[in-house]
Amino acid sequence: MKIQKIETYSREFLAFVRVTAVDGTWGWGQVAPYNADISAQ
Repeated sequence: MKIQKIETYSREFLAFVRVTAVDGTWGWGQVAPYNADISAQ
């Protein structure tokens, strides 16, 4: 599986990443619970 793009969605205490593969499949992941906006940068 090759990654096509990684998108980040964040607020101060909550952040998620969406990873999309070249074949169109995708999934969500959660980033660190403290200072999540910094972890996602």
